[in-house]
Amino acid sequence: MPDPSQPTPRSIRLSPGPILRRMGLLLEFVGVFGILNDRGKGEVKHFEIPGLGSVSIAAIAFAVGFGLWLTGAIIASRSRPKRTQPSDPTKA
Repeated sequence: MPDPSQPTPRSIRLSPGPILRRMGLLLEFVGVFGILNDRGKGEVKHFEIPGLGSVSIAAIAFAVGFGLWLTGAIIASRSRPKRTQPSDPTKA
């Protein structure tokens, strides 16, 4: 059993970036499944958006999932440590 007084390794620690990426990916899968499942049946549920007209709920789920995934990817990339390039002694 791990000792709770010890710090958690960075690879195990939960942070918002990976969580948002996974949630977004799951929502994208649901959206794609909904789009493919309702294709050609004419039973697609639609949502009225002012100015855009009628949009499929599955397409909205896909778009929101992509937005969550992209936000998580940006958060994860900004939380990584910056790479430092070794100094070149010949350019001094």
